[in-house]
Amino acid sequence: MPNSGKISSYFKSEGKVLTVVTISGLLYNTGLLAAPYLQGRLIDAIAGGQALHSVLVTAFLLVASTAVVQCSRAIKRFYVRRFANDVNAQMQNVVYANLVHRSEDELLSENVGSLMTKAVSDVDACVEGMRKFTTEVFDTGVFLVSYLVVLLIYDWKLTLVSCAFIPLALLAAGKLRKVIADCTASWRKSLSEVADSTYDYVSNAALYRINGRENDNCISYEKQNADYEKKAVRANIWENSMMPVYKVISLAGILLIVVFGAEKVTAGGWTVGQFTAYIAMFASLAEKASHAGKLFNSVQKAEVSWKRIKPFMNGSAAGKIEDSGGTASVRTDSVSAAGAQEPVVSLEHVSFAWPESEPLIRDVSFTLERGKILGITGPVAGGKSTLAQLFLGGRSYGGSIRVCGKELSDIAGDRRIRLVSYMGHEASLLSTTIYENVTLGDGGGIADVLQTV
Repeated sequence: MPNSGKISSYFKSEGKVLTVVTISGLLYNTGLLAAPYLQGRLIDAIAGGQALHSVLVTAFLLVASTAVVQCSRAIKRFYVRRFANDVNAQMQNVVYANLVHRSEDELLSENVGSLMTKAVSDVDACVEGMRKFTTEVFDTGVFLVSYLVVLLIYDWKLTLVSCAFIPLALLAAGKLRKVIADCTASWRKSLSEVADSTYDYVSNAALYRINGRENDNCISYEKQNADYEKKAVRANIWENSMMPVYKVISLAGILLIVVFGAEKVTAGGWTVGQFTAYIAMFASLAEKASHAGKLFNSVQKAEVSWKRIKPFMNGSAAGKIEDSGGTASVRTDSVSAAGAQEPVVSLEHVSFAWPESEPLIRDVSFTLERGKILGITGPVAGGKSTLAQLFLGGRSYGGSIRVCGKELSDIAGDRRIRLVSYMGHEASLLSTTIYENVTLGDGGGIADVLQTV
C-alpha cells in the first residue's frame, strides 16, 4: 500500500509497469525520427535516379522502422492504461475505507453530493491527470528533446530562429493555469451541489410532493443544473479553445523555414529530401509543443481533484482492512476464554443525548445471553433505533456497553464492524400488520419464517 497522502507514492508503487512504459516510450518517441529521415533519403534516391535495389532497401527500412515504432506505441499505451487502472483502484480503495471507518457524525457533517463526487468523479479526474502526465512526459518531453537535437544538427541557426515562437506558446499556457484551475474548481463544486440535490430530491420525493414543495424543488433543481452547465462550458472553453492558438503560435516559425530553407536548397546546401525531412520534423515538433498546454491543463485539473480528495486519502483505514486477521480470527479473539463465560451483550446504566438536547436515553440496563433475541418496544421517536445504533460506535454515551466481554468503545473500528451489524427499518413496511410484515404476504404459520430469520 503506497503512502496515500502523497501522490508521488502511487507512481513508486507501479515501478514495474512504469519501467515498461519508459522503455517502450523511449523506443517510440526516438524511433519517430526515422520516418522523416528515411522519407527524405527515399525522395533523394528517386530524384537522383539511384538503382532500384537502393530505393527498395530504403523503402523497406522505412516500413520496418514504422512497424517497430507503432508496436512500441501500442505497448506504451497498454501499460499506461494499466498504470491508470491500478492507481484508480488503489485510490478508490483508500477513499472508501476512510468513508467506512468515519463516524456517523463526521459523515453527517459532509455534503452527500460532495462525498459522491469525490469518491468517484474526483478520483477519476485525478488519475486521468496522472495518466496524461505520464503519457506526455514521453510523447512531448522526450519527443521535443530528440527532434530538437536532430534539427540543430541539420542547421542550428535556422532551428534557433524558427523555434523562438515555441516558448511563447508554452508561456501562454503557463499564464492560463490559474484561470483554468479556478474554473475547474468552481465546476467541480457545482457538480457536487447538483449530485447532492439529486440525492435529496430522489430520497424525499414523496415528502416534497405531500407538502406541495415539488414544483419549487424542480425550479431550484433546474437553476442548479443551469449553473452547472455554464460552469462546465466555461471550464472546457478555457481548457480546449486555446489549443488551436498554441498550435498557431508554435507553427509561426515554419514561414522562416520555407524562406531560408528554400534558399539553402537553391544554393545546393540541402537536397530536396533534406528540406522535406527538416520541415516535416519541425512541423511535428511545433505540434507536440502546442500539446504542452494540454498537459498543463490536465495536471492542473488533477491538482484540483487531488486537493478535494486528499482529506480522504489517509491510508491507515485501508491498512487496517488489509492487516486484520480476517473475519474468523477477529470473531475468535472476541469470543474467547473469559468472553465465552459472559453475556454476549451487556448494558449498564447507559444514557445518550444529542448535542445541546435533553437526554434521549436514560439509565438503560440489560443483558443478552448467547442465542437469545431481545425486543425493545416504546413510543415513536423514543430512542429505540438510536439505542441500536450506539453499537455501531462513533457516538459518545454514558454508562457501559460490553460486547463479548469487551467495552464497546475499546473495540477497534475494523473489528467492531465484524461483530455488530445494524439494519434499519423502512416506514412503509409497518403500514400493515406485524404478521403480514413478517410473512411478507404469504399465508400459513409464522414459526417457519422466524426460524429462517
